[in-house]
Amino acid sequence: MQPVRSIAALVALCLGACIAKGAAEEEYQASADSYRLAHLVHYAELLSDYHEKTATYPFMGDSDLPTYVHLANDEQVAFTKPGPPYEHRVIEVADFFDELERGLGREVDEYYDPQYRPTGRPNFYVYMVVEEQYFFAVHFHREFGFASPVAPNYNKVELTNRPEVAPHLRTWEQLQSEPEFIAAVAEGVDRNPSMDGRERRYIDFSDRGPLD
Repeated sequence: MQPVRSIAALVALCLGACIAKGAAEEEYQASADSYRLAHLVHYAELLSDYHEKTATYPFMGDSDLPTYVHLANDEQVAFTKPGPPYEHRVIEVADFFDELERGLGREVDEYYDPQYRPTGRPNFYVYMVVEEQYFFAVHFHREFGFASPVAPNYNKVELTNRPEVAPHLRTWEQLQSEPEFIAAVAEGVDRNPSMDGRERRYIDFSDRGPLD
């Protein structure tokens, strides 16, 4: 009976390790999502301020093609490929921040998804312009009432200036009025030393690269 006991003990050990790993991942993602939410607020406010000053949005009207900006740092940019399967143009992230700063008349901080590697969803933010409409997407692990479920552990919040195009889209004004969003923002950022370090490292990435 000794081999049977050994196998049972090994199975129990493996199950315990898997449960612990899963719990650690959930804790990590809960913290990461709090940073993502803060970043969403940051970019929504920048785009709103830009529109107030310029009466338009970055790169709107520049091209007949859908225009994408992947807010990805040097650790993430490889995961933005190959991109959508239709003709489009891609604007470099440095040009996006240059345009924001030009329109706003001031310098802005840069924030990127806390994850260097994707785990079931994009690990970068997306700004897109199609004709007279912009989209800004942030991808979350956690389910929120203000996010659209895409796949297991993949929930997307997508801002726009024309929400009537699709039911999952929201303007910044609409999102700010949703009670669950207000409550989630009020919880603040669940600070993580590693994620804080990554924020500092990439705060001015488009101009100075990663900061040591």
